[in-house]
Amino acid sequence: MMACGLGMGCSKQEPVSVRNIEDLPAAKDFRERLCQAENGWLVRYFPQVDNYLNTNITENIKTNYNSLYPEILSRRLGVGGYNLFVKFQPDGTLKMLTDIAYRQSDADQTEMERKTYYVPEFNLEVTEANYEIKVAEGLNLILTTPTMLDQLKGFEVNVENRFSPVRVEEDKIVLRTANYLGEGSEWIELTPLDFPMEEWKERMQRRIDRKERFRKRSFATGNQKSRRPCVLQILLTATGEVVYQSTMDFGYTLMDDRMTYHYGHTRENGERVARYDRLQYELFYKNEQPEKTVEGYDGSTYYTALGSGYMATEEGVFFLPGLKFNEEVVFQEFVEKGSREWEGVAGPYTARIKFN
Repeated sequence: MMACGLGMGCSKQEPVSVRNIEDLPAAKDFRERLCQAENGWLVRYFPQVDNYLNTNITENIKTNYNSLYPEILSRRLGVGGYNLFVKFQPDGTLKMLTDIAYRQSDADQTEMERKTYYVPEFNLEVTEANYEIKVAEGLNLILTTPTMLDQLKGFEVNVENRFSPVRVEEDKIVLRTANYLGEGSEWIELTPLDFPMEEWKERMQRRIDRKERFRKRSFATGNQKSRRPCVLQILLTATGEVVYQSTMDFGYTLMDDRMTYHYGHTRENGERVARYDRLQYELFYKNEQPEKTVEGYDGSTYYTALGSGYMATEEGVFFLPGLKFNEEVVFQEFVEKGSREWEGVAGPYTARIKFN
């Protein structure tokens, strides 16, 4: 009854004022459903799911002799996802905790930090905001005061503060925004948290730690001398036969900029590093003409790649739309295995993100 009322009946309602919003059954039902989660909700928010970018394992992503890095920055990066813990209150307030980093200003870092490296700053304090349920051109959940989502807007991440329910089930709510006409271009899923608010900070810290370990996997505690790239290796689980192995990962190049003097040369460099750090997108690319790369000169004009946005989980990382080997094999859930290695399974294949 809930799904029918939210999915069909509300779309036929005439716009109404805020005064009589609570008299509408669909709005009351939706508010009650949001408030029913005793511990709050885990919101997994992918604001921009590009289902076609870097999913063709045979596509050449380098068509000239120029550096591959600008090519990737200009047209090869999508957007990943973010964790939000949210608890809705009947009085129109909510509590929120996220793994989104602040947008830092020059004043947020010391002179030495500005000259050397970029340090993301996460807020592990539960914040409060206000929300409304409105019926006007459909049923809408609106965040009416600022939240940590606003920290992403300056980095060209297409986040919103107005959401409409697509599906409301006993153990799941799926939302969408008005940013896209069709479905599948974003993913906003709410599932009830199974731990109390007293554990929010600890559980979010786990996700942040997983994310930072994944992003800094090529570096040993910031030691530039020990850095080395990771590869994506796909193999047949039964035999161990390697069927695809990348040459390099974009995250290695990005973290090199984040953790070295390259970051602090100009304010523009700092903004660029901070932006790509927020995107949470990983790209594994393979040099298909290694014989043309000699003594640091890259003469190859044929690179393939697999890429996807990702978000942190308590066990590792989750990719969406996923690392697509073929139409039937898409790797999404990766578990951290220790020693800076991550493993995922899809069909008869295993994928490992590891050192070569």
